[in-house]
Amino acid sequence: MISISNSSTYLTKFLIKSVPRVQTITGKSQLGQSEGYQDMSVRQELIAYALTHCPPNAIEPLLTASCTLQTEILYHAVNYQIRPSEKVENINTSRSPGGIRPESSLEVDSRMPSSQSADLLQWTTAKTMKVLSNTTLTTKAMLHAVSDRQWWKKSLTYLRPLHNEFIYSAYQYNPSESFAEVLLRTGKLALTKSEGPDLFPATEGKTSEIKVVDANKCFEKQAPSALSLQLASYYYSLQIYARLAPCFKDECHPLYRADPKELIQMVTKHISQSNTVDWPDEIATLIKHLQYYNERLLDFTQAQILQGLGKGVDVQRFTADSQYKKETILGLAETLEENVYKIALSLAQRYNVPLWEVYMTHLEFLFSDSGLSTAAIEDRAQNLGLFETLKTIPEAFHEHMAKYVYPTIEGRDHQRLNYKKLTEENMNPLAALEPILTSQNILSISKLAPKIPEKEGGMLSPSSVYAIWIKKLFWTGDPHLIKKAPETIAEWLHAYDICAKYFDRLYPGDIINFMDEITFSSKAVTKLSVDSRVEMTKKAIKTVKHITEKSGKRTSEGDNMEGVVDGQMTFEDVLNHLQQSLAHLETLCHTFISYLKSSDQNLLQQYGYQYDVSRSEKKKINEQAVTMCIDGQPLDMIQNLLDVAVGDLGFSSRDIVQSAVSKVVGALSEDDNQHTLEKDPFQILKSIVSAVHTSVESGENLVSSDDLLAWLRPFCSDDSLPVKPRIQVLQILEQAFHLSDEDSKLLVLFRTQAVLKACWPQTQVEITDIENEEKRYTLFLKLLEASEDHAEFQHLVMLLQAWPPMKSINVASPSNNPWVKLGTVMLMKCQQEYKENTGNEILKICRSLYGTKHMLSAECIKDLCLLLLNQSLKLPSLKLLVESRDQDLHFLALEQITALSKVDDSNCDSELLSLLLDEKLVVKCISTVYYPHLVNHLLAKQEEGRWNVEEIAKQLQETGFTAEAGSLLMACKGTHPGLQTFSAALSAVKHWI
Repeated sequence: MISISNSSTYLTKFLIKSVPRVQTITGKSQLGQSEGYQDMSVRQELIAYALTHCPPNAIEPLLTASCTLQTEILYHAVNYQIRPSEKVENINTSRSPGGIRPESSLEVDSRMPSSQSADLLQWTTAKTMKVLSNTTLTTKAMLHAVSDRQWWKKSLTYLRPLHNEFIYSAYQYNPSESFAEVLLRTGKLALTKSEGPDLFPATEGKTSEIKVVDANKCFEKQAPSALSLQLASYYYSLQIYARLAPCFKDECHPLYRADPKELIQMVTKHISQSNTVDWPDEIATLIKHLQYYNERLLDFTQAQILQGLGKGVDVQRFTADSQYKKETILGLAETLEENVYKIALSLAQRYNVPLWEVYMTHLEFLFSDSGLSTAAIEDRAQNLGLFETLKTIPEAFHEHMAKYVYPTIEGRDHQRLNYKKLTEENMNPLAALEPILTSQNILSISKLAPKIPEKEGGMLSPSSVYAIWIKKLFWTGDPHLIKKAPETIAEWLHAYDICAKYFDRLYPGDIINFMDEITFSSKAVTKLSVDSRVEMTKKAIKTVKHITEKSGKRTSEGDNMEGVVDGQMTFEDVLNHLQQSLAHLETLCHTFISYLKSSDQNLLQQYGYQYDVSRSEKKKINEQAVTMCIDGQPLDMIQNLLDVAVGDLGFSSRDIVQSAVSKVVGALSEDDNQHTLEKDPFQILKSIVSAVHTSVESGENLVSSDDLLAWLRPFCSDDSLPVKPRIQVLQILEQAFHLSDEDSKLLVLFRTQAVLKACWPQTQVEITDIENEEKRYTLFLKLLEASEDHAEFQHLVMLLQAWPPMKSINVASPSNNPWVKLGTVMLMKCQQEYKENTGNEILKICRSLYGTKHMLSAECIKDLCLLLLNQSLKLPSLKLLVESRDQDLHFLALEQITALSKVDDSNCDSELLSLLLDEKLVVKCISTVYYPHLVNHLLAKQEEGRWNVEEIAKQLQETGFTAEAGSLLMACKGTHPGLQTFSAALSAVKHWI
């Protein structure tokens, strides 16, 4: 090993700069690695130089040497911060090869590489890295040698700044580098040496250092432990205290000597007592983190207690998973150990798990798994006071006992069978018996049935007990007869055969109920194939025939068979029922039903299911057909359904449509939309009328327009109902059918009478009073003259809409047009303060006519607009002119806009600006006071994508407004107003258009 004195430092630096590279790489590498050479900063430069210029095969040993040297330097830094009072000669000039010479008996002897100081540093570093590096927690067995609590007490001794700061004499001190950072860097380098380059590469450098701002990220990465959670709480407590009571860096504050536990408690107590304080954001964030880690530490402590119980609790999951926490607490309640049960109650209170749930869980455990006798269970429940709490929610208590406790009680355990359910007035005794019935006790219990009262009065029958049991037997099996619940067709048929053996013990009605259960219930449709349902029905028919023959033979011999006939239904009724069922099941293969079931539309699939379970019963088929009609299905589909169904239903498609219309009329007649229809009644009526219209056009002759008019006429002529819905119904009919003259006149009469009786009840009209346009116009003028208020004008609007448009030459001219006259009279008769509202009302009336047969001509709109302008109602007038899409009216609107010298609420709003943009009138408004407002509105709404800014700019350019086009584009692109110059605007046009 080369040894060079400290006086050669300058010579060494000279050699670094002057000696040729290739010749000195080896020498400089050896100098850098020489422990005899005491100037560590120069050694670092030598190794760095060697790393820069060395061949590839020399990189790895040089990196190792660099790591070792840097670790040695950091050791000295740590030693200094632990004992800064030690006077150590400058390492660059006086460090002996053996190490640092102590001047006090209390100083650390560092003459040997494995000195106590180095060991202490290595141990402290390793433990620090355990906390702050989550990548090695599970791979370093040595970290388990020392408990968390021991490390916590010892490591804090070295993490506190115990002494005032002095200028380094043996270490090149960096004031911005904290002791924790030095310690962490030392730990990183130590891990690099021990683990190799794969885990912590030496080239990682300062990017691996943990900064204060990354504290929360660092703590979050750690697996939950007492150490990591305590350290987090201590860190945030220090931060909060330091900000609430700042301390100076040049003096040792008592804060850093305080016991961490006491500091955490003090800060936490201060925060809790100051919960009304509006903390600054920085402190509020720290408080949030402190409370979070305090909570997690408490969780962890509780979890460790649980782990000590040996109940298999996952401590980390208990700390982090609230659902697992609740399940664990309830699981602990399932015990007879008093200490465990008390811990469960304590944890429930701590984590807000309802005491009711804990008690209920414990009671369920006592019945199901405790092994206690009934008397012992009663005693324990009384001693623990379970029932007082559980009875506070009686419905839930009953539900849990019935669902989770009762099924676990064996049938022979009569002590625990609640016989009250068999006698209580409001309870169904069969529902109480069903869970306990088995093949072993069915005979005995059926013999007791006549002594058990029924809910409706009378007594149970053995047949009813057998009936509920064989249903259970069929679906779920029996330990002795059917080992498991059936799944395949063969298993279902076998289950039926077992059940059928008990048919001779059933009344006819109970046989029907059982067969309907296994062939037409939703469970049967879902689980069983059609073929298996057909086969079971055929077998049932044979069985019932055999029972009937046997019964008849016994009766003829004078032996009345007990339980064969119940006085309400005979076995002949059963045969008829089963034959109907079989016929219905055989229709399920019909092409129409197959089409419904296999359709991609959920609604049609639902129709197929409804037909399947209907058994072709008249009531169910009728309900389904009416539903299909209300849904707007074609009449031929409804007719197909009726054709497929078995037997004489007694109603036709016409009856179905009439029933559907009656439902709609009933819904329209109810107040406040209290009807039961899921859709809007008017929409339903439209769909029905449309279906009838399509049927008529196709020549199906199922329902006619006369039928619809006859069904709806009473509703339309009912004076007690509101006018508007009656008129809407008539309009729906008129739009769908080409009515005869007589029917058309009748519709007009209904409409007229409906409006008149609502507002002018004294005015009576007959069909002759409104049979032509001239008479209707005369009636309108009479009513208009008598009208004074808003309601009367509204009814005149409804009256004109209820009549056919007036098209005669005299009446259709603008001056005589009824709509123009209506607007004129409305403005004449309204008071000055209501002028603006009246103008807006006229605008609404005109808009309501768009797209209808009453839509006004351009001439009529012009007259109304001029009328509005004369009343200084510019805004509604301009809107009507602009949205008319008539060039002449646009010209009139632009004249009005150009004449304005000021824009205010009386002549402009966002709707008018949007209309001008819609009609592409921006260019024509460029010389008006509206243009700036149009541009601002366009830019404010550009995200909506309603108008194309570039297209508008192009229109401006094409009409010679190039600068304006460029300015618009620059504003649209977000150019700063200071840059929107004239020349820039011209350039923008060239660039973007």
